[in-house]
Amino acid sequence: MRATRDLYRSVLYGESELSRAEREMIATVVSVLNDCVYCVERHAAALLQLVGNDELVARIRDDFEQAESRSG
Repeated sequence: MRATRDLYRSVLYGESELSRAEREMIATVVSVLNDCVYCVERHAAALLQLVGNDELVARIRDDFEQAESRSG
């Protein structure tokens, strides 16, 4: 469990060229693909706190493949 926790922290909070929002966006999409409702909601909530855009987060959560093309 400790190794899993450490990996999670490293991926989401460690040094990276990706922003925290980009990482939460990726985590949300991966959670959708894994069909993990808990993880989708957790990462979507974190993403919402970071970007403050309900519509964007809903598009990513509900239909990520079309989210960019509908973003205007």
